[in-house]
Amino acid sequence: DIPRALYYANVNGVITDDYTIIHSFTHFPYEYISLIDADNDNDMDAVFCKRNQPSDGGSFGICRNNGQGVFTDTYVTTTDRRISTYAVGHMDGDNWCEVILCTTTGVYQYHKVQNQYQETLIDDSQWSSYYNFCFINDFNNDGFNDILIGAPENNSAGGDSGTAYLIFGQATPFGTIDLDTSAGGSGGFRTVAELGSDYLGAAVHGAGDVNGTGLT
Repeated sequence: DIPRALYYANVNGVITDDYTIIHSFTHFPYEYISLIDADNDNDMDAVFCKRNQPSDGGSFGICRNNGQGVFTDTYVTTTDRRISTYAVGHMDGDNWCEVILCTTTGVYQYHKVQNQYQETLIDDSQWSSYYNFCFINDFNNDGFNDILIGAPENNSAGGDSGTAYLIFGQATPFGTIDLDTSAGGSGGFRTVAELGSDYLGAAVHGAGDVNGTGLT
């Protein structure tokens, strides 16, 4: 049997027995799905990512919801690089989600331009294939969501001490990012572990508004 992601509708608080297929996995278990309103039309879509395929490359695509629980694969984008981690979220205010792929040759940002997603290399440092990513709500209140990056094998405080970077979002796609320069105060900031083998950044996630100030 082929593993599938299924959608069950919630009707007045009751989950229906009928389902529709969001996506059929063709390269299980190296394929994942994230739920997000990818196109800002007030319904949940799904973004799938194939980390590596038989050809040793990866791909991602959007399973777009028509508002009635029918999903169609759109904007499928392939790469000849193996994907280690990925993140999906909204950043630049264009109503379409952005995708970050961490691959064997570097980190790439994918943004929608007309009818396709285009890639921009944003980091090709030594440890970039080990990074973890997530999009978080607008931390610095400039109108753009931001990106949290975990670099667990960074050696700033000793071997494998790890570092976490918060890079502020912007209206245009990133160019190549020097993380330490960007996190120096103008483009974001970083947190460094205290000791070697702390692996700070092995997992990263936004905590949201913890103290009710309206800020992430």
